[in-house]
Amino acid sequence: AVVPGPNGIGGRVLISQDGALGSWAPIDVIKTGRTHAAGGTVVCRAVQPGTGVQLWVAELGAPSVSGRSADVEKLIGWGFRHYSRTTVLSAGAPEGTIPVTDDPGVVVQVQVARELVSVIRVDMRLTRTIRVAGGVSLPVAEGQVLGTITVRQGAHVLGVCSLVARAAVNPSVGTGTAS
Repeated sequence: AVVPGPNGIGGRVLISQDGALGSWAPIDVIKTGRTHAAGGTVVCRAVQPGTGVQLWVAELGAPSVSGRSADVEKLIGWGFRHYSRTTVLSAGAPEGTIPVTDDPGVVVQVQVARELVSVIRVDMRLTRTIRVAGGVSLPVAEGQVLGTITVRQGAHVLGVCSLVARAAVNPSVGTGTAS
């Protein structure tokens, strides 16, 4: 890289002495160093092409520059194989119905209010917890918040989205389900 000199006059050429930065495209940020206590160190970021998944790696005590580069590539490769950025909830996805308490047989369909995109561990199951009222009273407005959906992976909460009425339901509807 060429760094402009003071007041834009001249420039300084910087040459990386770390093989990982120039040789492996996903790595775009890197800081290397060495101290007596920590040994050879590196902190770097890699961005997975096409997905935007970012991984940060820190290594202390690397035996050599080449060993450090090899370790970083192995760690990032493992991370890219085990993590992915994905849509875990789609806006408008139906999530069931809630009975109308003051009009037996009538239900309100609920849907996810907004998209939820998250980085997930690909080999771990996602769980969803839905919380809604036991019933609702009329009238219900389209888009009215009627509950929540929480998505978890293990103990980690990936996100919480509102569940909303898919359509308005008014006392005049009288029978059946709202659509």
